Amino acid sequence: MLYDTAAGGAGYVAALPVSLRKVFERARAILTCPRNCDSACHACLLSYDTQHQVDDLDRRKALDVLTRTFLDSLALPLEAQWLGPDSQAEHETLLRAIAQPTGKRTAQRTIRRRTA
Repeated sequence: MLYDTAAGGAGYVAALPVSLRKVFERARAILTCPRNCDSACHACLLSYDTQHQVDDLDRRKALDVLTRTFLDSLALPLEAQWLGPDSQAEHETLLRAIAQPTGKRTAQRTIRRRTA
């Protein structure tokens, strides 16, 4: 289960579908401990924020889930990469997807002009 820790939520979880694979790739990198510890150490998972969950932390079990096969399954299939290898799945409506980088009013005017 994923949730924002900020009061009222900061919107990070809502934005996750776009970057889920990158988040899991980063998690896998963190879990690949430079000290090759058994479950958790200060080189990988232990910090001030995780000190009370030390009994629940097991980097090897997490790595068993975040396999290369699993991570590759999150990639956009080659046949759907119409714009090349940097193509991404869009999880928003067309209007919202256009509005995000350009601003809502500009996107709405652009769509109105093209449909008129």
